[in-house]
Amino acid sequence: MRRVSRITLAVAAFALMVRVAYILVAFLLLGKDAPGGPPHDGYLEIAQNLLAGRGYTLLGEPNFFRPPTYVVFLLPFAAFPRAEWTIVFAQAILGAATCGLVTRMTASLVSTRYAVAAGLALALCPWHVHFAANGMVQVLAGLLVTLFTMSWVASRASQGVPSSAACGALYGASGMCHPAGALIGPAWVVDHVLRTLRRGRHRDGVLGLLAFSAAFAVIVAPWVVRNRLASGTWILFSNAGGFQYAVGTSLVERSKGPLSLPNGGVYPALDDVQGELRAAGFTESQTLGTYKGVAPLEAAFLRRWTVNHFLRNLTSLPRRLVQHGWWFWFGDSIVSPWWHLLYKVPLLVLAAIGVWSGLRRSVHCVEADALQRHLSPIASGQPSGSSPPRQGAIVPLAIVILVFWLTHATIAAFIPHAAYCLTVLPPLCVLAAAGAATE
Repeated sequence: MRRVSRITLAVAAFALMVRVAYILVAFLLLGKDAPGGPPHDGYLEIAQNLLAGRGYTLLGEPNFFRPPTYVVFLLPFAAFPRAEWTIVFAQAILGAATCGLVTRMTASLVSTRYAVAAGLALALCPWHVHFAANGMVQVLAGLLVTLFTMSWVASRASQGVPSSAACGALYGASGMCHPAGALIGPAWVVDHVLRTLRRGRHRDGVLGLLAFSAAFAVIVAPWVVRNRLASGTWILFSNAGGFQYAVGTSLVERSKGPLSLPNGGVYPALDDVQGELRAAGFTESQTLGTYKGVAPLEAAFLRRWTVNHFLRNLTSLPRRLVQHGWWFWFGDSIVSPWWHLLYKVPLLVLAAIGVWSGLRRSVHCVEADALQRHLSPIASGQPSGSSPPRQGAIVPLAIVILVFWLTHATIAAFIPHAAYCLTVLPPLCVLAAAGAATE
């Protein structure tokens, strides 16, 4: 236990040093623009408006596009004159903490030797380092999704109510940080129901579902009630889904091939969506042009447009899956192909091996019996008395990655950007370590 803790702290400290060094070199020595700025995409402005008593608004209007978890994170820093600097150093701490969690999870599921490799793989990931120095919501989302995944694995090892409640709370917090993971909660519910039915533990199953639902409701209720009162509609995480699908559709149509970037970037795609709104009778959409917000009426129209377009264009779904799926992992790879290929392709190959071998019960889990003790600091259910099945850890990791990947590929793909896959790089590193450790 002490050895795992020392290794975890050492990897986290190294990751923090790498991120702080990058911030200092990039912005002080190389003279880059001040950190934060445009990549905040309105989150910092919303936090400053909240502190100024103007409510959850952006560009003078109530905002339902940007969910609140990242805004809450920014609130302590929003009052500072140079808030961007304190934010990027705080994000460096978040990124380093995520590297520590990856190390700890890998030590519990695989071995301490591979735990160091997995933690360092994330600590030295160029995009994870770079976007910690920018206002990217994915840095915080990656930490929350990692904690959710750890709690999910812990809930599989024990049928305890605390681990189920932790999953519900973390699902709510992560969904209101990065809505592309909206389906990881339903995936947990399906897995929980099937598992408890198979084991005949119906009482534990019901208690777990109640704990999950109650914790989730406590986290999201204030946001949902606010949205209902301010817009007259029910909005769970964000009203951005239809808008993102429409923009993603235009980007696909404007690109030359399944692996190419769209011609003209994102702004022609935004103009295409504006054209759809004007054709439907909307005279003005003040916030749509900056993709920082969509008003409730426009969002409702775009949701209907999304459903109709999806059903009418099922034959184009394969290309969409390939193209947006590629953008999710390799985003701007046409601009910097070697960085993406050298880093991500080995990870993806090893992760695939880890999933296959884990499902075949052949992962070398030398510390699998320590799962409940070491894995999740937020889950405190009692151990089941026997080592958990090895695929019990593999399934949640794989499902979380697939949910984000497929959601981006079908609906939420927006701009080809290297930041999108940051949310699932932590579980990917763990799976890659499992693949490397396969006998």
